[in-house]
Amino acid sequence: MQEFEKQMAFQANVSQDLPDRSSEVDAETLAHEQEKHKKETVPHITNLNEDPALSSIIFHFIDCSETVIGQNEENMSDENASADDTVYIHLTGFGIRKRHAVIHQDENGRIFIQPGSTASNTRVNGAQLTEKQELKHHDRLMFGTNSLFLFINPICDEKSEGTPDVVDYDFAQEEIAKASGLLVEGGDADENERMSQILELFPMVAEANAISDEMEKKMSFSVALVNDMMLQNSSTLDRSQVMVKVVNTRSENQWLIDRAEFVDRRYRIQEMFGDWAYDRDTNASTYGPPKSDADPFYFEPDCAVVGFAGIFVVPLSLRMDSDDTYVREILDYSAQRQGTVAVALEPCFSDGILFGEEDIIDDPSILVQSKEPYHIKVTIRWAEVTHARFATGLRCVLYFGNLGVVRTPWINGKTRAEFNHEEIITIEQVKPEHIDWLENGMAKILLESKHKDDDSVTSITRLANLSDMAKELEKARERIQQLEQQQQEKSSPPTSGDEATSTAQKELAVANARAAELEKELSELKSKSSRKNSLTRKNSTSGEDRLKKELKKHEKTISHLEKELEKTKQQNKSRTKDNEDNLHETIKEREATISRLEIQLKSLTATVSTSPAGEVVTAANAAADSLTSSIKEILTKHKNDTHASNLWRDVAAEVGMDGEEGPPKSDTKQSSLCSVM
Repeated sequence: MQEFEKQMAFQANVSQDLPDRSSEVDAETLAHEQEKHKKETVPHITNLNEDPALSSIIFHFIDCSETVIGQNEENMSDENASADDTVYIHLTGFGIRKRHAVIHQDENGRIFIQPGSTASNTRVNGAQLTEKQELKHHDRLMFGTNSLFLFINPICDEKSEGTPDVVDYDFAQEEIAKASGLLVEGGDADENERMSQILELFPMVAEANAISDEMEKKMSFSVALVNDMMLQNSSTLDRSQVMVKVVNTRSENQWLIDRAEFVDRRYRIQEMFGDWAYDRDTNASTYGPPKSDADPFYFEPDCAVVGFAGIFVVPLSLRMDSDDTYVREILDYSAQRQGTVAVALEPCFSDGILFGEEDIIDDPSILVQSKEPYHIKVTIRWAEVTHARFATGLRCVLYFGNLGVVRTPWINGKTRAEFNHEEIITIEQVKPEHIDWLENGMAKILLESKHKDDDSVTSITRLANLSDMAKELEKARERIQQLEQQQQEKSSPPTSGDEATSTAQKELAVANARAAELEKELSELKSKSSRKNSLTRKNSTSGEDRLKKELKKHEKTISHLEKELEKTKQQNKSRTKDNEDNLHETIKEREATISRLEIQLKSLTATVSTSPAGEVVTAANAAADSLTSSIKEILTKHKNDTHASNLWRDVAAEVGMDGEEGPPKSDTKQSSLCSVM
């Protein structure tokens, strides 16, 4: 009995030593019951996640007259509302603005949402939010690029049209894709597979765009359905592939990449952003527009497909021509008109002479039975684009099934390119499969546009052509001086003794000194040009100011060359009387040329300097063309200068006249001045 009493006493003491947790349990239960009651009576938003287990674990209640949704609470000042009637919801996802969206509740209990700023990206039921809109039970809200929520209104269960009883993450993503126009309902197995791929890519693309904005990459991504006709191969199948369109927002260059490449780049983008986001250093090498292929946002400038056109080739199976030139519209992957192309496909003999009416056949099998080669003359006459951004360079590529490919040369700086390009495609022996393709297939022609260099978007590099032509003027001046010197050496009579040797040595020393000086100046100019091309993008006004400084430097160089020419003229005065008249005429002619080029350069410089910012590129291109034309005129005038034939060809090659016939070649060795260029 005593032992039992001892045990009871011990248990009583232990119970007194243990803390009483019943009050804590009651508090937790009470809080849980209160939250449950609040969910059943107060409108709120809850998260949707790709993993169902992670959905509906975050709740934000709409229990005041104004709820502000934004990036962080520190930047959400309460200047416009007091703490009594405003609450703030803090979101940290990609693309969330400081004041992203505002939810209002009126006196009747109706709830509305509106954009918090013009730059915010909010979607309601897949559609972009642009103005104040009433929210209804089970509406889907996407803030930024990946913050997806479901609106719950226990007070009024009225739903928006098309809202199912159960809403999940997949349904919300699918309606976003449908709102973009990429998804269609009721498709076949291939269509369902494409839908699955699109739904997979949408959040990835949104994330890549958000990181691009955060790191100032100036690159934009979007999901695209691309028809096989747009691809750079012979396929003409009527099917679409899910690809990603990439746009450099500075240069407007575009690329189309497949899903696999984008997914690979996305992982690299995430890794780069994770490293940079640790301290968000805006001076880091990874911040800003991509500069090399080490950056996953970097794409090598090459060329882009503007659009395509299909050409049925049925007439060719009967040896008929194309009934004059095919003029076809150029359509892009979204079936938007981007230009026009003129192409002719005509049967011909091996020498290119076209068949006549007497050569037409009424049975394609005759081509097989003849066992003779069949020749088709392809003529790509011209192509025109509707947008000037494609005028960097244009080229047409025609795919004649698997039988041949015809490519025109590039034509730069034109919105209408006159190709007039001809090639003959030969089928060595026509077979039944060839007849089948001629009767049922089609040729396709792609219109391609050269990409712009990234540096070309700055004002300085947009005017690089004019700067280069100013340098060409300097080169022309040096060559004129060289021609003068050669003329003098050719026409001067020999002198005798030490005096002749001394004079020749002095002249040689002067020429070498001048050549070395000019070589140094040109080297400095080239170095400055190289440094200029490595600069990052600046604003238009700053670029034009730098151009003016560059042109002033060219004017100083020209002034220096004029002094050199004056020195040369003074040296010429010491020549003999017999050669003075001829030399005077030569110098006079060269001075007239220099004077004309000076006037033209000043005029062109003034034109570019006074051009409005939006017309600077056009003015610069016109100036460059005009100056090139003047230099070509000088070359044409000196076609018969046999003593400068090598020099003439050097200049001709630099201004696009290397295909023209120049003066006969000379064995005379040119001085070191020629080596400058």
